[in-house]
Amino acid sequence: MDTEKIAKDAVDKVKDTANDVLDGAEKAVDSTRRAVKSAANKAERAVDEYGHEKNHSIDHIASRAQDWAERGIGLAADSSHRAREQFYRAQERANEYVADQPGKSMAIAMAAGAALATLVIMATRRRD
Repeated sequence: MDTEKIAKDAVDKVKDTANDVLDGAEKAVDSTRRAVKSAANKAERAVDEYGHEKNHSIDHIASRAQDWAERGIGLAADSSHRAREQFYRAQERANEYVADQPGKSMAIAMAAGAALATLVIMATRRRD
């Protein structure tokens, strides 16, 4: 019977060891699950924070771009207004010059017309 008792004790020890290993494995699995869940929560919070920061950055960039666009539009409108004023002043000066010096103005107009006609004739002859 001694062998039976030794065999039974060995089987009991193997069972106890197997149960201890199984308990340790279950604890390791639970610990791993908690660690993975914690890491997933941290990652989710980081993604949410990054998304919030990203949205904030995009909004900030969009706001700055809109400010620059408004400034550009304002500068373009201002430049257009100044150019229009200069054109009208030049037109008024030309009208005054023509009214003050009609003969000279006619001679200048004829000379300009002749120069333009000469350029057109020369340009058409070069093509032929």
